[in-house]
Amino acid sequence: MRFAVSLHWPVLALLALGATMGLLVGDLKRPDRFLLVLRRPNWNSWLAKGSVILSLYAVALLGWAAYLVLGGQASSFWGGAFTLATAVVAGLSAVYTAWLFGQAKGRALWLKRGLWVSLLAHAGIAGAATLMILHPLFGLQGWPVESVERLLTLSLVVHGALTLSEGRLAPAGRRVEYERAVRLITDGPYALRHIWVGLGLGVVMPLVLLIGFDDSPTMWWIAAAGALVGLWVEEDTFVRAGQAIPIS
Repeated sequence: MRFAVSLHWPVLALLALGATMGLLVGDLKRPDRFLLVLRRPNWNSWLAKGSVILSLYAVALLGWAAYLVLGGQASSFWGGAFTLATAVVAGLSAVYTAWLFGQAKGRALWLKRGLWVSLLAHAGIAGAATLMILHPLFGLQGWPVESVERLLTLSLVVHGALTLSEGRLAPAGRRVEYERAVRLITDGPYALRHIWVGLGLGVVMPLVLLIGFDDSPTMWWIAAAGALVGLWVEEDTFVRAGQAIPIS
């Protein structure tokens, strides 16, 4: 049973990664350029570095899945090695966007300090919430579900803390521009969706359910669904608010 459970992790990650890369390549006006980026990367660009990281993540997941399909044990030395290597590349896949955004020097909001930590917490929320929603299909019971629940709780706490501290994370020398963008989220046109959906539905409600009903799978499912919706809105708000203030 442990083999059957373990194989689900890389397969689900491959599906999510495939969707991500499909959207990224499809967003290019010339999708064929993606292969050019891999063949002749510009190492000064995080677009090229990110493409390589995502490709390495795909290779790691395929290797992990193949190892399990061939009868490898998740608890063995090689199983742990595959898991650790995949986790490292997965983390880089989650956070490289922070440095990609950092190249957009005209968007002060996207230059906020510690953005990579926020993105790592977002990845924890997205992954844990998805697994919590799908765990009946995987037959997960006992410690795997409890571990996912703890990861979701921790990621939500970090995400909430960083969101509430956003006003104090201005990049050096860009405080005025940065605070104007933050006010669009906290007091401006994006405030209602940020407060009620991003924080209320996406952070406060899930934490209350996860902590107050720590033995209720139904409440966990509701918490996970709320966390995903709230995260979607927060990511969308961050991108929109970052572009809302004219550069000139």
